[in-house]
Order: sequence, then C-alpha cells, then structure tokens
Amino acid sequence: MAIVRDFIYMDTERLSSLYSQVFEGVVEQIIRQATDERTDIETQEGGAENAGATLESRLAQASYQTESRVLSDHMYSLLMQRLQTSIQDASQLSIDNYQAILPQTYLFKVTGRATLLDYERLTQILDEFGEVGRALNYLKNSKGYERANSLIQQLEIKNRSARESKRAITEQINKLRKLSDVEDDYKSSDLYKDPKMLEKLSYLTRLFYGDGFDISIEPNHGDENFRIRSLLDKKWMRIPSDLFASLHGENAIENLTLVGQITRIPPEQTQKFI
Repeated sequence: MAIVRDFIYMDTERLSSLYSQVFEGVVEQIIRQATDERTDIETQEGGAENAGATLESRLAQASYQTESRVLSDHMYSLLMQRLQTSIQDASQLSIDNYQAILPQTYLFKVTGRATLLDYERLTQILDEFGEVGRALNYLKNSKGYERANSLIQQLEIKNRSARESKRAITEQINKLRKLSDVEDDYKSSDLYKDPKMLEKLSYLTRLFYGDGFDISIEPNHGDENFRIRSLLDKKWMRIPSDLFASLHGENAIENLTLVGQITRIPPEQTQKFI
C-alpha cells in the first residue's frame, strides 16, 4: 500500500541538495527546465505578479507552482526510500543514550504529539497585551460601567435641584466615577501587567527567536521525558502559520512527523529538549 503524506513544511532547497547528492544529479535537468519555465513566465507582459499580466502568464505561473510542489513531494518520497536505513528513529532514544547516538546521526525522524509556538505571534501578543487586557476587562465589566454611568447621570440631575445634602450626593457621584473608570479598573485587575516588563519580554523574544515557528514533539514510543524541538523557517510552510495555529491549536491533536538534521545536542543529561 502506498504511503500518502500531507506536507505542512518542506525546505525545498535542502531537499534538492540532498536529492542531487544521493541520486548523483538525476534531478538536475528537471530543475533546470522548471527554472527556464519560471524565467519565461516572468518575462511575459507585466510579469505574473503584476496587474498587467496576461491570463496565460498567470495560468502558467499557477501550473509552475503546482508542478514544483508535486516534484518536491515525489523527490522527498524517493529520498526517504533510499535513505530509510540511515534515518535515526526517535523511539530508540532516551535521556540515557541520546548523547551517544545523536553525534553519529545525519538524518532524524520523530513522530508523535506536537506542541506549537509561533514566536512572531507571541511577540505581537506581548506588544498588544495592554490593549488585549483592556478589551477583556471592559467586556467583563461593561454592564457595571453602564449602571454606574446611569446612576451618575441621575445623581447629577438630583444634585442640581437639591438644596440640602449636596455634599452626600457629590460623594456618591465620585465613588461611582471610580467604579466606572475603565482605565483605573483595568490597572487594578488581574489582567494588568507592567508595560515595561511586557516591553522587555517582547524585545527578548524578537531578538532570540525572530518570527520563527517552534515545534516540539514527544515521540510516541520513546522516553516520556524526551522531546525533539525544531525551529522552522516560515517561508517553507505549506500552510500560513497563523492558519496552521488556528487549525491545530497549541497542542496538535493528530500525530505529526518531523524529519531533519540534528543541529544541537544539550550537554546535560537532565535536559529534555533536543
């Protein structure tokens, strides 16, 4: 039975490099042909991305993109078949043996439950956390603000016509104004966070992780304390990162498979992430 894969991420440049080395450049002519077709598309009237592009050039570009994707998928399948005996499976790893096995590993494969983290989105949330907190707090207490403002209006009318007890009415109005002060109420709520702290967290996230997309996978049959982590470049994602996160949430329900090269091995055996 044929294996059918649903690709959500593929670094086609690295795939082409590995494929050409393993199959001794067999794919070179196909890639050159695809490149020539792309050049022809771009030199047509207006270019395929411009408003002046002809219908033929747009169809040609769509065809090129589809053929390139199909070619990459097929190249991946052939490469995996050829290298399957050389690919290290994560189910054989544990906290006790990974330091001995991984330095000898070129390609690595892990299948299991994935945890997703979009650093670009995280940075955006940190940047906008104050406004998000204000919005949530307002929605939570909007009815209370409306009632307080309504009572203030009634008391102000009463205060204008009252001969006595104006001081008592004014005190009631001031108390209600404090209750209806959206900004003051937000700053006294659990949703409020120090803006300076959020600014520094946003700076550190942007500095160290940029707009990367983080996936960590717990192997299905491996050590339960062992996880494989990968920081993906969004330009190779088949599905836009914001849509992917919305579809799968922070913790993907279905199993995901990650195939790639090991770039970092933690020195301490107590570490859980690779």
